[in-house]
Amino acid sequence: MALYGVDDTGEILGIVTDDDEDDFDGELNRKIMKVEHPGSCIGCNACSRVCPKNCQTHVPAGELAA
Repeated sequence: MALYGVDDTGEILGIVTDDDEDDFDGELNRKIMKVEHPGSCIGCNACSRVCPKNCQTHVPAGELAA
């Protein structure tokens, strides 16, 4: 999983790194976690059990925007 910046329209701006203070030229609205390799996800929800921020939302792949 990786942390991505998202603008106010919902478009993903890019990966946010720990040492990165970039706010994507003022466009950063929020941050989301995204599975880097969706084909590797087996749907076990283990990531949600260990996330200290409780930030996951799990939806069927068919419901995700392309």
